[in-house]
Amino acid sequence: MDVSRPAMYVGNHSMYGIFDAPMLIDYLYNEHKVAVVSIADHSHFYVPLWREAVKKFGAIDGTQAYVRAAMQQGYSILVFPGGGREVLKRQGEQYQLIWKQRYGFLKLAQEFNYDLVPFAALGADEVYEIGFNANKII
Repeated sequence: MDVSRPAMYVGNHSMYGIFDAPMLIDYLYNEHKVAVVSIADHSHFYVPLWREAVKKFGAIDGTQAYVRAAMQQGYSILVFPGGGREVLKRQGEQYQLIWKQRYGFLKLAQEFNYDLVPFAALGADEVYEIGFNANKII
C-alpha cells in the first residue's frame, strides 16, 4: 500500500458498529498519516446532535456528489458498503457482508484511479448479543 496516494478503504461494519469508523480514522492518521473521509448513510444527518457528532468524526453524507468532491480534493475514503443494515445484524448474520447492491464506490474508485484497500472489522460480533431479532417479526 502506497500511503502517499489517496485510496479507498472498504470493509465491513461490525455489529453495533458505532466505533468502527472512529477507530479506523484514528489508526490510519496516527499510524500512517493518512487522512480519510468516512462515507455515512443519509440517516445520520437527520438527527441534529448526532449529525454534528458524525461530522466531527470526519464523515460526509454518502451521496456520489459529496464523495466525488472529497476525492477531487485528494482525500482517501473510508466506506462501509453494508451501512446501517450491516450494523443491525440479525440472528445468524455475524460476520456476514450485507452490501445489497451498493457498488457506487467502485465506480468512483475507478474514475479517480484509487486503489481499493480491503479491511475487516473483527471482534464486536462476539462481544455483543443480538437483543432484537428482526427475523422473528418478519
